[in-house]
Amino acid sequence: MDARRRLPWIPLLSAAVLCAMAGVSRAASNEDRMTCEGALDVAPAHASRDVLAKSLQPVIEACSRVISGQERNSDLEEGFGDRGLAYHRLGEFQKAVEDYTAALKVQDLADRAGVSRMLQNRGGAYLQMGAWDHAIADFTGALDREPKGPAAADILIGLGAAYFGKGDRTMAVASFTRAMKLNPGSGSAMLNRAAAYLSGGQADLALADLDQLIRLRPDNAQARVDRGAILARRGRADDAIADFAAAIAHRPSHAQAWLGR
Repeated sequence: MDARRRLPWIPLLSAAVLCAMAGVSRAASNEDRMTCEGALDVAPAHASRDVLAKSLQPVIEACSRVISGQERNSDLEEGFGDRGLAYHRLGEFQKAVEDYTAALKVQDLADRAGVSRMLQNRGGAYLQMGAWDHAIADFTGALDREPKGPAAADILIGLGAAYFGKGDRTMAVASFTRAMKLNPGSGSAMLNRAAAYLSGGQADLALADLDQLIRLRPDNAQARVDRGAILARRGRADDAIADFAAAIAHRPSHAQAWLGR
C-alpha cells in the first residue's frame, strides 16, 4: 500500500465520515492490482450500503487474489491494506482491523509515514468499534511516527475522538487543540472541540469555536446546526432558525437542520 494512501476518517463526534485522502503512485502490474487499488474510488463517500457492497465486492475479490498470488512483502502490504480499506468502507471493521494488522506485519518499518498511515487506518476502525484503548494506542503510534503537519492534525482528531469516546474530555480537548495548532484551518478539529466543550457543560467555549469556524467557513452546515442548537437552548429562536436555514441551504439533506428548524 502506497505510503501516501490512507483512509483517515474526518471525525465529527456526531457522525464519523470516512474520507479518501490520496492516490496511488505505483503503477498496477495487472488487472487485479488495478481493481484492488480502487477501494477508495469506486463509490461516493456517502453512497448507500447496497451501492457500496455492489461496488466494493469486486475490489475485495481482486485484493484476495493479489494476496494469494504474491510473495513480496510490498505486494502483500498493498493487498491487505487495500482490502482493509474496502472492508472499512463497508463497515466491516473487524475484518478491516485484521487486514490492517496483516499489512503491518509485512510492512517496511523504515517507512515511518507508511506505518503511521496504516496505524491511523486501524485506529479509525477500532474507533468505529468502540475499542477506545486500542484506538488510542494506534493513533498514538501513528503520531509518534508522523508528529507534524496536516497529517498529524488528522491523527490528533482521531485521537481526540477516541479519548472522547472513553470519557476523557480533558485529553479530547487537548488533542483537538493540538490539531488546531498544527492545522489552523481544520474545521473538523474546531467542530469536535466544540462538541467536547459542550458535552462538559462549557457552552460558551463551544459557541466561541463554532463562531470562529463559521467565520472561516460559512458553508459548514454542521457548525450551523450545532450553533443553532446552542442558541435555541438559550432562547435565541430567531438566530437559531437562521442557522438551521443556512445549514439547509448549504446541505439540503441535513436531517438535523430540518428538525431544528
